Parts: sequence; structure tokens; C-alpha cells
Amino acid sequence: MTELKVKVAAPEVGRQIEVPFEVGSDLDENANKFGADVVNKVFIRQAVIAYQAFLRGQLKKKTETGEPLTDEQIIAIGANWKLGVITRTGMSKPDKARKLLSQLSKEEIEAL
Repeated sequence: MTELKVKVAAPEVGRQIEVPFEVGSDLDENANKFGADVVNKVFIRQAVIAYQAFLRGQLKKKTETGEPLTDEQIIAIGANWKLGVITRTGMSKPDKARKLLSQLSKEEIEAL
């Protein structure tokens, strides 16, 4: 088992507290402590929230022409999403810098 320190504050009443909270060290311990059904439901709820956050980011992305991604593109990207795996898409930093520099006038470049 693992003991966490859970901090919570209620500024509207001017109180805060830190309370110990014992959780399992792995999936089996948590299933034994809280029940497999509860652990699975919490996992699903948190996985959906993480997936929504990922998809929200895709809704905000633009193509190279400045257009938003289509629903079909987002669905295809979402099909490859894996919980806990962070993937970076888009241009590399050097490519981004080249693109930005190419948009500057000769005078702006000289001013740098």
C-alpha cells in the first residue's frame, strides 16, 4: 500500500487540510481495496477525460494552410491515440523557425 498526502482547500471559508489517503501500490491492491468494478469505472472515467483533452487539442489545430482539421482527420488521429503516450506532431523547431523567418521582410531580418 501507498500513503498519499491529499491537500484540499476551501478558500471561501478560510480552511485547508492535508489528509492521509491509502491506496494500493498496483492495480491488484487497488482492486482488492476498492473493488475491481470501482477501479475499472474510475479508470474509464479518467481515460475519457484524457481522450477528450487530446481531442480538444486537435480541434484547435490548424493545417499548414491555416484551416482547422476536418472531423475525419481528427477521427483518424484519435484512432491512434494511446493513454499515457505523448506524441508531438507538427514541424520541428528548426522548420518552424525557418518558416517564421521566411515570412519576415528583408528589413525585419536585418533588424534582428
